Amino acid sequence: MALSAQTPASRPATLKDFLAIPAYDRFHEILEGQLVRKTMPSGRHALVQGRLRGLLDGYDDGSPRRQPGGWWLMTEAEIMLPWEQPVRPDLTGWRCERMPEVPDEFPIRLLPDWACEVVSPNDRRRDTVVKYRDYARAGIPYYWLVDLKQRSLTALQLKDGHYVVQAEAHEGRPLQVEPFALVEIAVEVLFRGVPPDKDPAPKEPEPPRADKPR
Repeated sequence: MALSAQTPASRPATLKDFLAIPAYDRFHEILEGQLVRKTMPSGRHALVQGRLRGLLDGYDDGSPRRQPGGWWLMTEAEIMLPWEQPVRPDLTGWRCERMPEVPDEFPIRLLPDWACEVVSPNDRRRDTVVKYRDYARAGIPYYWLVDLKQRSLTALQLKDGHYVVQAEAHEGRPLQVEPFALVEIAVEVLFRGVPPDKDPAPKEPEPPRADKPR
């Protein structure tokens, strides 16, 4: 996670620090007390994120083929965790029965019923440790992780304050689970045409410096 130029050096970041960022550049989150700029998505990340959103389109309240119990599904929506911590999940969803209308506020304070992050090698800890912990603490009922390297989708559900695995989708093993149980999600469809993600290239060691002649 890259620290933002606005990150306070000697104290935890606050909502005031977040709102001080110009609106056109407010692509940030507060994680572990630090104000961080969210990693810009790669082409692979953006494609898989958009494809999953498309597979769930039948649940969206604006869809002509809406499934029972409609949802508001959003991409890159800024939400506020209960302890005044803004975060920006890749995908979020609210049941229409809880949020009849999309609120005109920033960030959105009504917690989503579902959140999803697309995990890439550069920010695995952010999604699988930091946000995993924060979303569970906030009480978000469902959390999905799409792993670009493993080419998998893991569906988690909150139970007793912790996430437990509902199901995992791998190639040849589709996922069909709450809260979107009417949709079968096949990894082959989700990752079609997307080459496997790679680990970040290791930095080349610096050549040893020659000792100065005495």
